[in-house]
Amino acid sequence: MFVIRSDGRITIRFMYFKTKSWIEDRTVLNEFRERLNKIPGMDLNEKDLGGKPKRPLDLLLNPSNLNLFKSAVTWLREQALSAGK
Repeated sequence: MFVIRSDGRITIRFMYFKTKSWIEDRTVLNEFRERLNKIPGMDLNEKDLGGKPKRPLDLLLNPSNLNLFKSAVTWLREQALSAGK
């Protein structure tokens, strides 16, 4: 789902979701992207859904931003679990 890198960035691994049957129509990915974009400076676009965009880890230093990130990741996990995958 994501990687914390030693160079101080976080990588969102959207490209690996393409093989998941519960995510085929990209609706879930778009919602996940929109939830992450509530974090100031995240700025993920539609094109990022096919790749592994990197953003500064500093974006998550603010406790409010970290909570938004955790909420988005938890939401995506719930989507996967509800699909039975």
